[in-house]
Amino acid sequence: MLALFLAQASAAGKSVDLSAQFPGAAVRNQGATNTCHVFSTIAQLEAAVHRRYGLTIPLSEADLFVRKVIEDPGYYQKVREAMASVTGVEPVYRFVEWGDAKEDIEFAVKNGIARADTAPWPAFSKRYDAFVKGQRAELNAHDKILVMIGGAKTDLHREDSVMSAQEMAIHSDYFASVRQNNFRKIDAEMTADQFSARKTFNEFLKQLEGRTHAEAEDLLLGKEPQRAKDHQLYKTLLQGFRVEQKFYDSKELADDACRAASADRRAALIATFDKGIPAGLSMDVGGLKEWGVDKGPASHAFTVTGYTTDAGGKVFLQSRNSWGGDNPSISEDRFCRISRILKVLGPTE
Repeated sequence: MLALFLAQASAAGKSVDLSAQFPGAAVRNQGATNTCHVFSTIAQLEAAVHRRYGLTIPLSEADLFVRKVIEDPGYYQKVREAMASVTGVEPVYRFVEWGDAKEDIEFAVKNGIARADTAPWPAFSKRYDAFVKGQRAELNAHDKILVMIGGAKTDLHREDSVMSAQEMAIHSDYFASVRQNNFRKIDAEMTADQFSARKTFNEFLKQLEGRTHAEAEDLLLGKEPQRAKDHQLYKTLLQGFRVEQKFYDSKELADDACRAASADRRAALIATFDKGIPAGLSMDVGGLKEWGVDKGPASHAFTVTGYTTDAGGKVFLQSRNSWGGDNPSISEDRFCRISRILKVLGPTE
């Protein structure tokens, strides 16, 4: 506690603001998707490019999200294996929204990234929302079929999984025969809106099959030749960039206990900011009123762009969040909830 007191006393009144490294205000919005790791990754890359080259250019979350799913065969290997163990069918494409910021950054460094204006998230989000709506209608139909053929209704799908084992099982010979016999009954029970969504979803899957990576990207992001040029440009610009991260034991503690237990995180963050480098955080925001999140574990990834300190030396971090302009500050009383601190460094940093 003495060390913490001395640290707070020496920090009283200090502040660092690195928001100028980022393009525009912090108003981007991940919507209903579980893609905070993608938005945090893009923010980190934008800041690192600015420090290296003086460029302040928005990069594309949609481009990273789609290409990371489609072009990295190892990204969802465990998911693929889990699905195959249940259905006996290994899916070709599956969109699972959760991910890892470090892996996202390393993918972008290796493969390049598009600018936001060549693959804007709002335009992609509309198409993606329709896709999600269709997959849910399809999943509901499969649940009914499983009951019809004598199997128990299973809970294979997750809130953060866009394509589940049951949905992909539609491509097996077994479910093809089941569909022929039973889908007329299901279709009769579904509303016109649900049926249309499911039909659109299946048509989209058929379009994906056999496509090259670039063709599949065009289906999800729209055709834009400039994206490929962006990939090559940023593949060159990002050469030598790297990720450093450190994990911590996240705990939910009372304010004083939290500050005492997180002195290491406090010191690491201040040292990073004082070097002019923003940080990416993974943090449990469950039950925190300032975040508007219900009680219970709720891991969230976001970027922090600096800090202020009050007269007593308590540190407050400024977030660059992905909730459409909702950017809560993080009091030192919450630092014990931080499970990871991550930063993207240029070749000379």
